[in-house]
Amino acid sequence: MRKRKSITLLFIPHDGGRTVGFKLPVISLIGGVVLGFIVVLFALISTTKIVDYHFLKKDLTYYQKKADAFKAKYDKDIGTLKITLAQLRQTESELKNLVNIGSREKIIKSVSIQNDVENTGSIEIREIEKEIERRLNSVEELKGYLREQKSIYLSTPIGHPVKGYITSGFGWRIHPITKKKRFHAGIDIAAPSGTPIHCTADGIVSYEGKTKYNGNFIVIEHGYGFSTVYAHNTKNLVKTKQRVKRGDIIAYLGSTGRTTGPHLHYEVWRDRKKVNPSSYLSSHWSGGDVWKK
Repeated sequence: MRKRKSITLLFIPHDGGRTVGFKLPVISLIGGVVLGFIVVLFALISTTKIVDYHFLKKDLTYYQKKADAFKAKYDKDIGTLKITLAQLRQTESELKNLVNIGSREKIIKSVSIQNDVENTGSIEIREIEKEIERRLNSVEELKGYLREQKSIYLSTPIGHPVKGYITSGFGWRIHPITKKKRFHAGIDIAAPSGTPIHCTADGIVSYEGKTKYNGNFIVIEHGYGFSTVYAHNTKNLVKTKQRVKRGDIIAYLGSTGRTTGPHLHYEVWRDRKKVNPSSYLSSHWSGGDVWKK
């Protein structure tokens, strides 16, 4: 039988103590070294995995925070878009109501916008943005139309230019001085001399002066084909090219020119044609409210 090889390990103390020796088979020593290597390798692998786990956990926490932040921003954006959409729906609805009502007086009032948001469930941001874009276009069209209607309303003569009594209407009549039949292009409103005369629509003074028959008179261009004339004034308070607004005092009533007494001769022109001013005297205001600023 072949004899197994062995190795003797000696442990010699530095203090001169007893030397201890161990005799180990070579195969056992090799096995021990291999086992030790395996243990060390396992320990290294385990340590690496622990380190990797630590970094993975750290990365997971970082990305979880980013995901939470993104979700919070997403929820906030969704909420903001829903509010915007709700406001646009409300604004569009109110503007359409104004158009349907056809009230020029309501058109000049501000449109109130509610902040109530209806629960529409889960809607993607892009879909909301598309609807917002559609409604924005609709609202802009409606606003453009209403702005035009407001401008027309402010340019349309409304109400009495002076507090008084109509003594002569629009149309054919016997002239009080010449006693001949003549066409009366406006209406005469009698009142005490010095009574304030008010502009009946926004506009620009196109003429301010005096003639033999009209006395002191004023012509105002309002736009959209409207013009108004105020004649026989005792004193004019505005100048040519001056901007005026409905309700502004532009003159004082008098009897200058060819008259039988103090009164205002008031004319309304539309598209360069004389029209009956009586059609423009009535309004939803009563008394002197039309002159309030």
